[in-house]
Formats: sequence, C-alpha cells, structure tokens
Amino acid sequence: MRNLLFISHVQPDDNERAVWLYSRLRLLGYNPWCDLKGLKGGERDYWDDIQQRIETNSCKFLLIVTERTFKKDGVLDEFEFAKSVATQHPELRDFILMLKFDDSPYNTRIGQNRYNHINFNTSWSTGFKNLVEKLETDKVDKSQEVQSDAAQLWHSDIGIDRHQITPSRCERYYSNWWPIGGTPETLFIYQYANEPQANAIFDECVKYPVQKMGSLLSSFDQDILTVSSKNNNAEIKPQIMHKIKVKDILNGFEAKEFPTHKDAETQLKRLLNRCLHLMMKRRGVHWHELAGKSNCYYFPTGVIEKDKCTVNYHNRKKSKKLIGRFRSYYWHFGVSFRTRLRPVLCFSLQSHIVFSDDGREVWKEKTALHSARRTKGRRMFNEQWRDQLFAYLQALTQGHQVLNIDLNKDFTLEMHPFTATYFSAFGYSEPTSKERQDALIDDYVEFEFYQNVDSADKDEE
Repeated sequence: MRNLLFISHVQPDDNERAVWLYSRLRLLGYNPWCDLKGLKGGERDYWDDIQQRIETNSCKFLLIVTERTFKKDGVLDEFEFAKSVATQHPELRDFILMLKFDDSPYNTRIGQNRYNHINFNTSWSTGFKNLVEKLETDKVDKSQEVQSDAAQLWHSDIGIDRHQITPSRCERYYSNWWPIGGTPETLFIYQYANEPQANAIFDECVKYPVQKMGSLLSSFDQDILTVSSKNNNAEIKPQIMHKIKVKDILNGFEAKEFPTHKDAETQLKRLLNRCLHLMMKRRGVHWHELAGKSNCYYFPTGVIEKDKCTVNYHNRKKSKKLIGRFRSYYWHFGVSFRTRLRPVLCFSLQSHIVFSDDGREVWKEKTALHSARRTKGRRMFNEQWRDQLFAYLQALTQGHQVLNIDLNKDFTLEMHPFTATYFSAFGYSEPTSKERQDALIDDYVEFEFYQNVDSADKDEE
C-alpha cells in the first residue's frame, strides 16, 4: 500500500527541517519517513532500502529545497530516481512536491520549475498548512490516531542540546485542542428550493444553532422552523431533509450523491463553528476578521469584572488580565478557532493579541496591528500564553465549572474550561535569548503544547 511520505533532504544541514516536518506529519496521523528516523544503522544496503521505499511504498516524494539541495549527490540520486518512478507511475499525481525553505531560484536545477512548489520560506507554519491542504486534496491516507513518537523523535535527534530538553523529567503539557465531549446522534441537512427560502428560515432560527450555506441549512434540531413570521407567516418547508449519523461522519461512509462524506464533514464542521460563534456572541465577545477570513474573538472593556479572570488548576490560582493598557492604547487577548474532526473531535484554538484605541473596536490597519503585536508579545512565553488562554476560557463560563451550549431540545454540549492534556517523559526549559524569542512568534499553529511550569500558588498580574 502506497501511503509513505518520503522526505528527502541534505544532511546534516537540513536535519532540523526534516525532523520538524516529520514530527508535524506524524502528529496529524500521516506516515512520513526520513533517514534520520527510518535507518537505524547496520542495514545491508543503504541505497537498496532508499530505493525500495521510493519505488514501492511512497505516494509522495517531499524534497526540502534550499540553495544546497542540488549540490549534494545523495539528494540528486534520490530526486532522479523519484523522477523515474513518477514517469513509470502516472497515476501518482504530483508525486514530487518541492518544499521551498529559502529564497533560492526556482530554476536552480533544469526542469525544477515544472514541479509543484510549496513555499516554507516566509513561514514554516503557513507552508505546512498548504502542504496538508495538498495532501488532503490528493486524498493521502492517514491513520485515525496521533502518533506518539513524534515528540520523542524531536527529543532524541534534535532537541536535547539546542532546546534545553531534559531527559527523565515527566511533565504535563496542555495542548491548544479544546475537546468537544460529544454531539447529538444525528446531523440534519435541510435542502430548500432556493437560497431566499433558506435565508428566511435561517434569520428566524434563534433557539438552537443553525448553519447556512447557499440553499442548505444544517442543524442538530430535527424540528426546524417551517413558518416565517417576517414573511406574513408564509410556510417554508425544505424540499429534502437528509439525516446523517454523526458517528458515520467521524468514521467515514461512501456516497456518490449529495451529501457525500466530504459534504457531511463540511456541514458538521461549519455547524460546530456556528455553535461556538453564537455562544461567544451571547457572552458579549467581539470579533475581528483576520487574514484567511477567520475571526479573532476578544472581550471589550466592561464585559468581565476588572477586565481580568481568575483561574484555578492543579493547586494553582492565577488572576490574568485579558484586556490592559499598552502605551497609549488597549491590548486584548483573543482567540480564533476552527473545528477538527480527527484525530480528536475538538476546537483547535489559536491565541492572538489585538489592539484598540477605545477598548472596543480593533484597529483596521493590519501593519500597525502586526507591529504592536510583535512588540507586546515578544516576551510572552508558554506559561503566559497558557494562563491567559485558560483565563479566557474561564471567563466564558462566567464562574461556572462548565460552559453549556444547547444543541437541540435533548442535548446540551458541556465544554470544560481547559484544553486537552498530555504527559511527556522528558522536560523542557524555555528559551530566554532574544533570537530564540523571535522564533516563537508565528501566525498559524495547528497543534501547540503549553508547558506546565512550576510557580507560586497565586500569581497576580
């Protein structure tokens, strides 16, 4: 079965890039391979092993491209062999993917510009996001479980010396995945004759969350509104109601006609996004549109007492500001999110800092926001981001132990104000130097860990 992502790179120059890429792909359930991980030493024939993996097992050949790539015989041999495999197997669409990690020319090697290039030079995280989208488009197989050895690989091959990782020190880590404990059994997709009909019903559905896309409405509510009071009590019924088991969406099903599995996945994710959006709106949270059309949700001044919230976890009590003064303006801690269906059902959260002059309306000038964010956030590390995220989630609950979201008359989603927790068999000491601080600032993180750092029982900020 071809499900291997073969990572080709220059050793030792690009080892860190290769291991970073390998570990990220493993965390998402893909089956990557690079010689740092795959060859243990003592193989009878190193190149036989390489050739076998490229020719028989690989569905993609991922070439890490820098100015040094085409100056190394080993990488050239792998690239030329991959080209021959692509020629022999035309069914392997876009078999070779060029991952550009620097600004070297696209024509360094004859014929290089004929291949699909994914740019990692500006941002590794953005490049990785685009790579994953390509793998998903090409339907590259992956498992349903996060691979637990990804962090261990970083630890054993790269991290100990360069990133102050300490063996044999068990630590708790908090991720940026906010688990969705469950959903109603069935997703309902309502198909209307036209979009105006769908709009009329959507505008008046306020009791339970409903998501609209064109002439489609999706909901966990089986008894959706059928009379529009704003249109002289006109009766508006869907032409078709599709009933899909949520467990089938999560596990997969086959359908040639609408709704296909992809259609159902899209509707479920958009509906869960809508559920959280409506909850934020009811809580008085404001939102600001980010690049990529996602929203950053932030508290304006006056919504939470003293613009701060106290959070308790693991015998710790911390009071953290979510809004504060910085120079002559306000800063706001905010969160963007998107729904993930696997490897776990969750909201993937991303932390942000945005700025306003009046404590309510975020600046519209993106360059000014970017500059202020880097200045304010330059010395914020795992502990600060983690504590502010937990304070933010606690503020959403308004002092309760859980956040309740009614999805239909029989099901209430209970969200606890903490993200998913994992344990590691080794410890990590945070960087303190300026150049390593800068490396932590990025715009997109799909999966992030927040370290559990020992501190005093109460920390006022």
